[in-house]
Amino acid sequence: MNNTDSHWSSRLCLALFLAFLILICIMKTWTVDLWTHLALGRWILEHGAIPHTNLFSYTRPDHPWVTHAWLFQIILFGLYKAFSFYGLLVYKTLTISAIF
Repeated sequence: MNNTDSHWSSRLCLALFLAFLILICIMKTWTVDLWTHLALGRWILEHGAIPHTNLFSYTRPDHPWVTHAWLFQIILFGLYKAFSFYGLLVYKTLTISAIF
């Protein structure tokens, strides 16, 4: 195997890895958690406060609740508002890429 073949195969491996990474990022993006995070991020920005009760519970809306991910929810809602679903995909792809 000469140097050109090695260079070509390493680029092919990188391209396959990136394609796999993008596929992972696109799969199962629309979950209940996503909509809850977006709704809470919107609520936090609209009210300027972090909720201390379970806002989206029908049976126990006044139940004490701690939202640990409030900053993430604000960032997620900001990305969704500015760039729609595609912004969330790019954010997810960049985050997973940074982990790898």
